[in-house]
Amino acid sequence: MKKLSIFLIVRFGNVVGSKGSVIPYFQDLIEKKLPLPLTNKKASRYLMSINEACELIVKISIFGENSEIYLLDMGKPINIFDMTYKLIKFNGLSIKDKKNPNGDIVIQYTGLKKGEKLHEKLSFNKYLRKTKYSKILICDEKKV
Repeated sequence: MKKLSIFLIVRFGNVVGSKGSVIPYFQDLIEKKLPLPLTNKKASRYLMSINEACELIVKISIFGENSEIYLLDMGKPINIFDMTYKLIKFNGLSIKDKKNPNGDIVIQYTGLKKGEKLHEKLSFNKYLRKTKYSKILICDEKKV
């Protein structure tokens, strides 16, 4: 008997607190009062928690259909500069710049790296279908 392979695709935003997440990295730099590298003041990313990422994988593994592309509705993307500013303030510190030369933390703008985008896209089109879970969507990329 031939074995059938099933492929389920999940698209993630940035998983906050995971090994590759920028937030713990920034927090460490802030605690050491070191400069924070930021690609662009206008850059934005979608954020999700580790629990949301795990729940998405578990639910898709149960009800997902072969070759479908799933994503979590994460709301609006977060401006990375605003997030950085809030992290600095949360730690009782301030940004050091021309307006505030006595501040604590310098933000170094690094520019976008090759292949990096200013704004993250999880779907290439607007064709998103609902599933039985209100925050889990199917990307219908076939309609591109």
